[in-house]
Amino acid sequence: MYLRRSLTGSLSILALRRAVCLSSALTGTRHFATSSAAAEAAAASAVPMHSITRNGKPAPDLPATQDAKSMLSVYPRGAYTTARTVDFRSVFEFDAHVERMAQTSKLMLVQSGKDASAYPELTDPHALRPLLAASFRSCIQDFIDKYPDYQGEIRLTVLADWEEDHNAHGDFTLLCHGSPLPPIRPPPVVVEVRGCPRENALAKDSAWINERKGLEALKRPEHDEIILPTADGRLLEGTQTNFYAVLDGAVHTAGAGVLEGTVRRLLLEVCAREGIRVVLEAPALADMAYWEGALVSSTSRLALPVDRIVVPREGEPAQDGDACREFRDDALCRRIAQLVRGQVRSHSQDVFKAAKGCSRWGLGGGEGAAAEDAAAAQAACESAAGAR
Repeated sequence: MYLRRSLTGSLSILALRRAVCLSSALTGTRHFATSSAAAEAAAASAVPMHSITRNGKPAPDLPATQDAKSMLSVYPRGAYTTARTVDFRSVFEFDAHVERMAQTSKLMLVQSGKDASAYPELTDPHALRPLLAASFRSCIQDFIDKYPDYQGEIRLTVLADWEEDHNAHGDFTLLCHGSPLPPIRPPPVVVEVRGCPRENALAKDSAWINERKGLEALKRPEHDEIILPTADGRLLEGTQTNFYAVLDGAVHTAGAGVLEGTVRRLLLEVCAREGIRVVLEAPALADMAYWEGALVSSTSRLALPVDRIVVPREGEPAQDGDACREFRDDALCRRIAQLVRGQVRSHSQDVFKAAKGCSRWGLGGGEGAAAEDAAAAQAACESAAGAR
């Protein structure tokens, strides 16, 4: 590795921004097509493919919110989670989404001065599980009904709303938005370091969608993500991802102060199984010159190796001359990414089965009705999957 200026010693973010870019040739390919060409066509369409359901049923009366970010920005603040389907009827790490929704709902209810115990179906994972499954199931089914020729996977975003004036028919509402799972950005994958950590990283709070808009306005459109540094130059997480750096053959990632994503859970499990050392400590930006690689992980990206890290000037878009680091010999990152991809199906749960017994919202009540609904949906899903 070579530097035009030394990056040794303890550097502040400001000092690092004055450093000149580390440059090295990139080798290998990174692209892994996790969604079909239909998803790309949908993204380019004037009217993107989407579905939206409310409390386990199609909701044609709701505004035509054509992307999940708009839904989270327009509707009242609440707990949310974003998932991905696997073979249409399963959801990757479904139980982790249940736990996260329950935890976030409880934290936000307490923070807003409400009695969390008054919302047991939102804050108790066991009670929430069939409701979340029913929401996912209805959105998947509605999407398949609307777009029978679609052959990719679906990105699902659920928002829990407990604001009284928006819940005339109950104490909370579950909205679910479905859209084509976007293709992974082809290399080079570039991330920017800017901003500061979110206030409450443990909660998946929809208010974060609006709070990060200022940062996103500065990000160059061809760049993939923004990594959030602390005041002392530790990199905690991205606006939508978890972040990892490889140093001395070990994976370094924050152990506290971050939202623990579902893919992060799998990545750490894979590392433990394969004997890859993990250091649960946020990587230091001052050590960037010595990193052997970096990754980000999220629902849509899975584990994605980073080709370049850029540190723009404060409040300015990234430009030539900004401090940066490019990676060449990052075989461990590529190996981890491949291992994670290989475990996605085995870490997915069938939400059509999980929705059995959901009697809330008039969804059929008992096992028999739920089984009939699941059987009909399964036939549709298998038909769609068979066409791929």
